Order: sequence, then C-alpha cells, then structure tokens
Amino acid sequence: MKIKVYDRVLEDGTEREGKLSHCRALDFQSIDSAAQAVAGAIIVISTVTADHSLNAAGQVAPQLGPGQYYLDINSVAPSKNGGPPN
Repeated sequence: MKIKVYDRVLEDGTEREGKLSHCRALDFQSIDSAAQAVAGAIIVISTVTADHSLNAAGQVAPQLGPGQYYLDINSVAPSKNGGPPN
C-alpha cells in the first residue's frame, strides 16, 4: 500500500523542502494536487483545520467515485455544520 500526501504547504517554497523531507522519511509519495491524491485511492483522509474542511471536501468531491471513502477527521464548529445534534 502506498500512502499519497497532498498538502498546500508543498506549494509554498518556504516550507516545501521540510514537508518533502518528512514524506521521504516516511516513504510517503508527495502529490502536486488534491485531485491527483484522490485518483485511485480507496480511502482519502482529510486533516485540514476546521475552517478549511468544507473547502477541502468540495475540492475532492467531484473526483470521488464508487468504492472510495472520504474521511474527515477534523473538528468543525457547530456554526459550520448546521449546529449541534438534537
């Protein structure tokens, strides 16, 4: 199993080398876009901050197909997800 990683930080020259170094050390494959990271994946795990979770899901939703699972393991404030459960 190969773990693919996409992080917007990889687009930033100031932090790019540090992130790439972490990916290499863990034998993760760094990917240039969220769409590329989703392609062919069975499980997609989103770990962005809460204020970016809906945007992240919206970016990859069009690329998800049958048999793929999208896991959002972020905390989202009640105001972002429609409020607390009843």
